[in-house]
Amino acid sequence: MRELSHHRLAELLDQARTGDQKAFDELYRATAPIQYRKALGMLVRPDLAEEAVQESYLTLVKKWEQLHSPQALVAYLNRATYLNCLAILRRQTRQPELREDESLASIPDVDELVQPEEATQGRDEQERLLGALAALPSDQRQAVLLRYCQKLPLAQMAQVMDCSVSTVQRLLGRALSSLQKQMGGLPGVFVGPAVARAMGRLSPSPGTSAPKKGASLRWAAAAVLTVAGVGLGLGVGSRPRIQWAQGERGWRNTPCPVTVATAGPVSTAAFAGEDGAIYPAQRQPDGCFLALLPQNGSYTLTLRSPIGRTAEAQLWVENLDCSPPLVGAVARQNGRTRIPLTDEGAGVDWASVRLTGADGAEHQPVEREGEALLYALPNGGYTLEASDLAGNTLRARVSVFD
Repeated sequence: MRELSHHRLAELLDQARTGDQKAFDELYRATAPIQYRKALGMLVRPDLAEEAVQESYLTLVKKWEQLHSPQALVAYLNRATYLNCLAILRRQTRQPELREDESLASIPDVDELVQPEEATQGRDEQERLLGALAALPSDQRQAVLLRYCQKLPLAQMAQVMDCSVSTVQRLLGRALSSLQKQMGGLPGVFVGPAVARAMGRLSPSPGTSAPKKGASLRWAAAAVLTVAGVGLGLGVGSRPRIQWAQGERGWRNTPCPVTVATAGPVSTAAFAGEDGAIYPAQRQPDGCFLALLPQNGSYTLTLRSPIGRTAEAQLWVENLDCSPPLVGAVARQNGRTRIPLTDEGAGVDWASVRLTGADGAEHQPVEREGEALLYALPNGGYTLEASDLAGNTLRARVSVFD
């Protein structure tokens, strides 16, 4: 095994945290053999040592955001492997001893019941299936593994994948169809169980030398699959994506609802206003995010994945109007009273205008002249009410004198 410098380990750790699969592979090849030898020294049995090492890397994927140096990485792996070995030893001591006639030596290995050519054929099919699985788009691969290896129901899969149930069903259908073709027409009903069996047989064999080419890639996929059960989702390297963002159309005098459709792993979504204020978006039952933006202007939308990867987009809100119409200077013209009304936002709702005298009588305009109404009014005081098309209401006193 080629030893890596602390500087290189630090680089690989940073790259692996961003989802770089090649960096994870190199990191695994550089560190796993040492952990395996430590575990083998405590447990003696290779299968138990492999189990302890696998558990160490599974927990590493969940904890590596907390590791900021190669020394911390190595220390974490050493400690994790040691604790995993202790847990396995405790578990072994709790198991009842076999009677002499039930000793392990008397139980035939299942593989001994399979003819050599059948075993070889099975391994070839497993390799082809794993290769076809690795070639799938990441979202399709995630759907297959969550369904058939994690045994998650569709609704829970939709939560893990941050999408709708119908999207999960579509991804599963496409993935199984592709795998079926790659496997030479394997009946569709058997594809999912075949994937589960193939993944279940995977176990790393780090030994004292570097794993075979491609082994750590498949092992890493199995590790991330386990993490998916607690919410990170498959494909640590997947980026959150903004599919579309749309605000509610039409003028309004309340905060504008903006809906965001996303893809990939998304833990939070938020808008930042021009003044730096943050407006979180809440996940809705259909999987989209909804935010209420309170003023016109530019906003930066940021999606963040569970491991800190982000996607950004900029949008503008221009349909908010929270100010009522304004009444201008009232003037007499040729025996008529001209009352101007303006609204720079949604515009005046001319049908809403009401002019009421002190006696409670309502006066109708003679005509409309551009942005003003003309009335035939006697001198006196009046109450003017008017709304704009966004629903903002004006109530003002108007005095009419010659």
